[in-house]
Amino acid sequence: MTMKRKRTLKNQPSIKLKRKQTLVYAAAGIAIAAIVGVGIFFYLNLGASTDSKAAAADFTATADGSWIDDNVWISTPAPATSGIRSSVEISEFVVRSGDLSFGNDGVLTVSDSLVIIGSLTMGNEAELVISGDGVLIVTENFNTTGSKITVGNSGVVAVGGDLNFPNGKKDTYNSTGGDLYVMGTTSGNNDADNVDKNETAFQNEHPKAYQIFTDASNGTLPVSLTFFRAKVQGAEVLLEWETAEEINNDFFTIERSGDGRKFEKIATIPGSGNSQRPISYSFTDPFPLPEISYYRLRQTDFDGQFEVFKAVAVSLEASLETSQAPSISKVAPNPFQSSFRVDFTVATSGTALIQLMNTRGRVVASEEVSVYAGRNQHKFYQAEQLQSGIYLLRLVFNGKPSSAARIMKQ
Repeated sequence: MTMKRKRTLKNQPSIKLKRKQTLVYAAAGIAIAAIVGVGIFFYLNLGASTDSKAAAADFTATADGSWIDDNVWISTPAPATSGIRSSVEISEFVVRSGDLSFGNDGVLTVSDSLVIIGSLTMGNEAELVISGDGVLIVTENFNTTGSKITVGNSGVVAVGGDLNFPNGKKDTYNSTGGDLYVMGTTSGNNDADNVDKNETAFQNEHPKAYQIFTDASNGTLPVSLTFFRAKVQGAEVLLEWETAEEINNDFFTIERSGDGRKFEKIATIPGSGNSQRPISYSFTDPFPLPEISYYRLRQTDFDGQFEVFKAVAVSLEASLETSQAPSISKVAPNPFQSSFRVDFTVATSGTALIQLMNTRGRVVASEEVSVYAGRNQHKFYQAEQLQSGIYLLRLVFNGKPSSAARIMKQ
């Protein structure tokens, strides 16, 4: 009998070697997992902490107005004015009448304009960022206590008093081409002291911002407008606006235009002089233009200086087309003797039928008239031969009747 020889591979590892290899692979896997875990930990913690100030702000100003006006901010109520430890972003023109201070870790980002009629204080680890062509104006002193200031390429910081860095190396000032203007003195930071400019340079290089600075310093900053809007009501246009603050406000002028370029004055509304609280105003234009009307608001101070706000537009024709049905707004005289005048509104130009009916709904007199989109007026003569009594007047346009108006013949 032939013995079968057990086949073995010369390079086949022993059991002990297999166990060693298994242990090595397991250890390598654990090490890799540990490295990945540490990386994730540092990314989520250290990385998140370094990028936290770039996250969405706790408060964002999305409308022109006063710092203390809730309507200016996305998150309400408005942020505090002292010891702020939140992140605040200014993306519109905002005015703070009084001092403003940020506490530890507070972040202020200015991408539009912030005017502080008072002093600004940035606390320990606080950060100020002037983004893009943002403008920060402080009429009095700007004090930092271990904070970081960054001014972007086209940014502007203007300080009416002194700029103080009492903590020396703990305060940092970085500028990548932005401008710093200090009317007083800069102390405690060579980076800021080496680049700051005086008032004359401010006036020459940024005349518009300088005008705002001088107005704020003199207490004559233009009115802080919360909103200005227009809406169609029947055949009229209602204009509404609100101010958050007013300083030396004499009056408002309402101007109207058909093309958005050439405006004419249609009304003057008295201002409230000086106010630190919201004030609402309104005006109704009884005869708006037939198609599109552009309205804008002009505010004038007691000394004659004025500011013109952005225009708004409404379309009377488009608004009327949404309803289509005609409407009667006025009949006069009522009672009448032989004739009367009727004021009415239609959506588009065409031909309308004016009908006079008795109380049973039978048409006893009618007239056909050509009409234009919007408000119209017509004198009705066909009632002279009718008997005295109560009648119903209605308007039919494009097959749609208006609501009936009750009138009386003497």
